[in-house]
Amino acid sequence: MRKTLLSVCSLFLMIFLSAQEVVWEKSIGGEHAEYLYNAIPTPDYGFLILGSSASDATGDIKKNNQGSLDYFLWKMDENGKQEWQNSFGGSGTDFLYAAKPTPDGGYILAGASTSTKSGDKTSENQGAEDIWIIKIDANGNLQWQQAFGGNGNDIPTDVLVTEDGGYLIAANSNSTPSELKKSENFGGNDYYMIKLDKKGKLIWEKTFGGTYDDKVKSILQTKDGFILVGNSNSPASGNKTVEQNGNKTWIVEIDNEGNIRSENSLGLNNENYLISAEQKEDHYLFAVNEKNGSKITSKVIETDFSLQPIKTTELKVENNLSITEIRNVNDSFLLTANKISSLQEATSGEIESYYITKSFDKNGTSVWEKKFGEKGFNYLEKAITTRDGSTILFGNSTQQAKGNKGQSDFYLVKLGKEGDDIKRISLEVYPNPTSDIVNVIINKEFTTSSIEVYNLAGQHLQTKDVKYRSTPISLGSYPGGVYILKIKTDNKSESIKIIKK
Repeated sequence: MRKTLLSVCSLFLMIFLSAQEVVWEKSIGGEHAEYLYNAIPTPDYGFLILGSSASDATGDIKKNNQGSLDYFLWKMDENGKQEWQNSFGGSGTDFLYAAKPTPDGGYILAGASTSTKSGDKTSENQGAEDIWIIKIDANGNLQWQQAFGGNGNDIPTDVLVTEDGGYLIAANSNSTPSELKKSENFGGNDYYMIKLDKKGKLIWEKTFGGTYDDKVKSILQTKDGFILVGNSNSPASGNKTVEQNGNKTWIVEIDNEGNIRSENSLGLNNENYLISAEQKEDHYLFAVNEKNGSKITSKVIETDFSLQPIKTTELKVENNLSITEIRNVNDSFLLTANKISSLQEATSGEIESYYITKSFDKNGTSVWEKKFGEKGFNYLEKAITTRDGSTILFGNSTQQAKGNKGQSDFYLVKLGKEGDDIKRISLEVYPNPTSDIVNVIINKEFTTSSIEVYNLAGQHLQTKDVKYRSTPISLGSYPGGVYILKIKTDNKSESIKIIKK
């Protein structure tokens, strides 16, 4: 099931527009402050925004706040039109940092919470910040939740849907063992990994680190395990065996049970900081800033799946850019960053910041650069490529010229070329065959729609009204065999055969 989902999601990064024009811009928020931390593309050509909100039901916000900050998520189509929104929170501050689509059409959410048992949260707080995991369905409704953490800070950075249908959460932890965290702490922050089954039950938890700070950023899946990628300034200590001086990229390869197989620092001799990591069809890409004295060099290191270097590309980047990510798209690199002006440079009399996107060819030569944002503080957090071939920039902004509703709003910019679009499949169903859930994606506008399920004898089994483009249908209660899905949209009807295992 997961392989089928990945084959759909792999289309997201196949297309890159060389001519970058603004298709639309949007500010989203309420009367107080909203903080965007992440965004992910979705199989129906849209995207899901992740962040936190301090606003009650004002402006674009539909629910009242339950504490200081609540998880806030917003599902939109490729035109920036809202499909649904929801928020979850307790009495404290709840920061939503990561999410992934799940095989049943829903999403797994990972964030950090200081809330006690209150509001939507059903577990007590163990320390400063606990990991709060929420599973939602395709329409944003809560299905289950879990919390993990010790007496300090436990902050997730990434979540992965694993081959067995479960989940792996990557977090940074400085907590000692407690009721909700059993693994030891080796120093400052450690890589803290939590493996759950598809219902949220804990399978195992592990920590990796040395005497100082070790902070994981990303999880990449291997054919029989995972690699954990982050930054470390620990010497060989704790369960870390790689010796080093200063901060360096630290890659830990583990098996499916969380046991260490190998460690790697990409063979870099100088102090360096991991910017981002990316898994391609047949290789990995690691973007780093390498420091040699006062000189900082941005590099993209390509390795095979054994982490053996294939190619290193040096990008010519100004040192005054705060880089958020470097991605490989076809034969070029897309860099996203923030450029913060000094008080002397600012035109508004206050410190200003702008979104920056830069394109480089395969040799690292700059091709074009664009700046986005007007007077005010605009801070880019994430860039994604959606299935319609566009790049969307996500961040936070205080600029009133774009219609801000409060102190800080989500600020979205869609880049592309007006009128350009890839050829779409009007109707998609996955996975097929399935053991339970099948997801129906209607890739076109419609007013009314429904899905009917029949067996081969023509017996009508169920009907489900369709509200959004992506709709999960459960076949779990039916015996194995072939079923017919009849999808009606306005005045048109299409049928698809589904194999139930």
